[in-house]
Amino acid sequence: MPELPDLTIVAEELQARATGRLVKEASAPTPILVRATPTAVDVWSWDGATLITTRLQPGDHILVNEGVDAASDPLVPHFRPLLAAARSPDPRPGLPTSDAWGDWLGVLGGDGLPPTDPRALLVRVEFEGRVYGSTSASLVALGQTGVRYDFCPDPLGGTGWMEIPT
Repeated sequence: MPELPDLTIVAEELQARATGRLVKEASAPTPILVRATPTAVDVWSWDGATLITTRLQPGDHILVNEGVDAASDPLVPHFRPLLAAARSPDPRPGLPTSDAWGDWLGVLGGDGLPPTDPRALLVRVEFEGRVYGSTSASLVALGQTGVRYDFCPDPLGGTGWMEIPT
């Protein structure tokens, strides 16, 4: 296995899969690990056999279980044009969340799709008698002058967005 750099986000499951210490059912979500700096964004994913490393080009991207910008996931073709049409955020620290993120809040809010729709960003689904759903959401921006991090503890309700000091 290649050495992984010191990562901002730790995904123990990714390392376990890459070293063969954990075997999951094929239906399990693909682990995705993201490391972002002001100058680069790298993505590592595991398809069950291969560790895939991708350096993202500048711009908006959607990461789903199938990978980066995977059009096979119905969410991607639905939300890609919405992201393209959204005004760029102004994530300067200290601005109210709605001013900092503007159109992105509406996009992250799900574009009016019900949480059971396969295109939904915010989900609530039943699987094998258990209910799974989006329990929080975050918006993070990295820039040369700093980091902006906003959090919502109730994304399906769409309320409670707050800036988290960094």
